[in-house]
Amino acid sequence: MKLRMLSLGAIVLLLAADAPKEPEVPELNKKVLEFARASLGKKIGDGECATLAARALREAGARRFATSSEGDYVWGKLVRTVKPGENVAGEVLPGDIVQLRDALLTGKIGSDTFEYTYPKHTAIVAAVKDDGKVVELLHQNTGAFNARDEDRRKVQRTTLRFGDLKKGTAKIYRPQPPSG
Repeated sequence: MKLRMLSLGAIVLLLAADAPKEPEVPELNKKVLEFARASLGKKIGDGECATLAARALREAGARRFATSSEGDYVWGKLVRTVKPGENVAGEVLPGDIVQLRDALLTGKIGSDTFEYTYPKHTAIVAAVKDDGKVVELLHQNTGAFNARDEDRRKVQRTTLRFGDLKKGTAKIYRPQPPSG
């Protein structure tokens, strides 16, 4: 049996070939996210959650949002409708827009329990962690009910765990180029 020595470069190439590949983030997503990040701590327009997403799409040069026959916002191409107990591994990307509808999220952080309800809420994905199970969101018109309204209406960063979704849906939309 003949053993062969591999160079360091060959070893690096072999390891890189087996490493999980990060999904490519589309250019429009990058522009939507850039606007949202630059808006952290600021009130965008009237401070409503949908205003941040609408302005981010406009600033990115993406297609404007539409409204479905059910009255829900449509922020681009529907990637996935997430229901309680479902996994979104590999489907959500930074710069995607999440539309929560009749959503109840409950869970624990350390020894503290939490419960959030979102009858209708819009947010922009800032980062994807744990293979899509956890996303960081940038959004406004959210936060503790006892917070001052002027603070709630500023763009802030929070975390969403899709596994905490107990009721309702979270639709994930991908920004699209403007139509002809």
